[in-house]
Amino acid sequence: MIIAAFFFHVIRGDKGWNELNAMKQEVKTLTAQNEALSRKNMELQQKVNRLKNDPEFLEDIARQELNVISKDEIVFKFKKEGTGSHE
Repeated sequence: MIIAAFFFHVIRGDKGWNELNAMKQEVKTLTAQNEALSRKNMELQQKVNRLKNDPEFLEDIARQELNVISKDEIVFKFKKEGTGSHE
């Protein structure tokens, strides 16, 4: 009877087998999240490095995100058909 109660406590009790398995699963989940964040961090670090050291990359980003143009460029804007008031 005592042995049965001991095994019940080991398997089902606080800090027992079930909780151990739950903790192992949580460790796997957190490890995967950590690896994903490490990869993202590395990508961002590489982008920062390129922004600091690669003028062409910086220019491309400025053009894409800020619509920056150089002094000798001319911008043409065209209206889409059907959006004007002339019909």
